[in-house]
Amino acid sequence: MVQSLQSLLQHPGFAEGRYWHRADYPANHCLFRAGDPGGEVYVLLSGRVRVTGDVSLDDERHIRPGVCDLGPGAVFGELALFDAGPRSAGVTTLEPVELAVLDGVELLRFFDAHPDIGYPVLREIIEMLVGRLRLTNDKVWSLLAWGLKVHSIDRLL
Repeated sequence: MVQSLQSLLQHPGFAEGRYWHRADYPANHCLFRAGDPGGEVYVLLSGRVRVTGDVSLDDERHIRPGVCDLGPGAVFGELALFDAGPRSAGVTTLEPVELAVLDGVELLRFFDAHPDIGYPVLREIIEMLVGRLRLTNDKVWSLLAWGLKVHSIDRLL
């Protein structure tokens, strides 16, 4: 959870309607898929969402496994602040949700104009990303170990 980003939503200079807006979605609504264009950062005000991957098993079979579930206070779509690339994962609502949707470009402009506010928020986002990267690394190493065992490669080492 990025506390300073949630606090920013209450800041009088960070006006709802200019820098961000509220959005409500029903359960089982796809907010975006991996590969979609990015641009917005989301703060989950209420409800739960599932982050999904996009895995090709072969040319004809694709699956979208759940990577993790997020609850109130969670931030997602934050990579839009750092590059203009496509979404790296998808997000689907698990129940009705209320979101704060922040325009990434406008958010960065606000941070540039107010570095005393922007720096702590960006620092918390980076700390969150570092935590997620560490978890991802652990999962990659576990999957590698599993693959080595399943294919008996571990016996050759």
